[in-house]
Amino acid sequence: MRTHLRSKFHLRMDKMLRDGCDTFEKRSNQIASKISALVIGRRIEKDEDTHALALRFLRNYKKGRTVVLLYYMYVDVKDPKKLRDWTANIAKELELKGRIHVATEGINGTIAGTEFATSLYIKAMREHEIYGKLFSQTDFKKSFTNGPNPFKNLFVKVCTEIISIGKSPSELTYKNSGTHLSPKEFHEMLLNDSDEKVLIDCRNLYESAVGRFENSVRTPTRHFTEYTDFADRMIENWKDKTVMMYCTGGIRCERASAYLRDKGLKRVFQLRGGIARYCESVPPKESLFRGKNFVFDKRLTLDRVSDDVIGSCVSCHEKWDDYDVKYTCSECNALVLICKKCRSSEKKFRCEYCCLNDGDEKGLEEEKIGSGDEESSDSNSSSSSSS
Repeated sequence: MRTHLRSKFHLRMDKMLRDGCDTFEKRSNQIASKISALVIGRRIEKDEDTHALALRFLRNYKKGRTVVLLYYMYVDVKDPKKLRDWTANIAKELELKGRIHVATEGINGTIAGTEFATSLYIKAMREHEIYGKLFSQTDFKKSFTNGPNPFKNLFVKVCTEIISIGKSPSELTYKNSGTHLSPKEFHEMLLNDSDEKVLIDCRNLYESAVGRFENSVRTPTRHFTEYTDFADRMIENWKDKTVMMYCTGGIRCERASAYLRDKGLKRVFQLRGGIARYCESVPPKESLFRGKNFVFDKRLTLDRVSDDVIGSCVSCHEKWDDYDVKYTCSECNALVLICKKCRSSEKKFRCEYCCLNDGDEKGLEEEKIGSGDEESSDSNSSSSSSS
């Protein structure tokens, strides 16, 4: 379901302001009551807290920084279409933009809007009369930008999977996922040398190119649907090891870990909340994550987590980790890292993924991607760590 945000909302609010305070107050109270009813899920006299928050949203709809919410929740949903319609209506009323995927296995979203709007959305998900029972424990990860909303539109749709791994929820269920570790537990396990372990970055190559954990295995994929083929090739190497894994916000690890457990691996652990929560919980000086965290919106990356520049230009191989949407792979259209001095070149660029699949070693750094052996981690991990 595609839902376009309404510019009429802004025109309506501006007209109310021009018409005078009485008109604005009366109309904004009416709209706030409507929003409050949507958020709480029942028509009551007035939920004071929600109504007050809705009024603050309406009075400040042009002010403040933009909040980006990253969230997911695996839970059994009986009627995904009703959930889609409800969350689309809420997001539309609050002028939120982004993407929300709904399925029988749960919900997955990345949306952005004002601080008051996102606060109301979180309140709706956690306190709604019906859906609050499903989503009260949802972990909403926040990041901020002082620029415009990084999304142009709002897209809310029903899918088979809330993150596509290429297998139906009945075939591969989140209920068999690995053991969840808090960021601090994950950090401590990484520092513990008592177990033979492998650390897997479940993200695609273009994501891990700009930031990753030290000594991790970079999954050689362009799309998450390729993960299972990679895992099948590596199962024998991993079967007697402690397997740890991470991704941006945690959602990919849910079914990636379940797949390994279905294949017979016993000790499988995943980072709860992903890189986003790890970077919030572990002080930068102690962090084992290097570089930047890639995100799927116009920002492309968040603030640098460490001073390390671990990416490199695919043309000259100089250190570089700033993506530009103008520069993509000539074959698969994936983002590629091109430094400023190479951007004037008219040559075609190829990404790591295409070079790797063609066996074009000249197009790759001197690092081994997709190996489970410790010696096959980034050869330069001491100076530009891998994830």
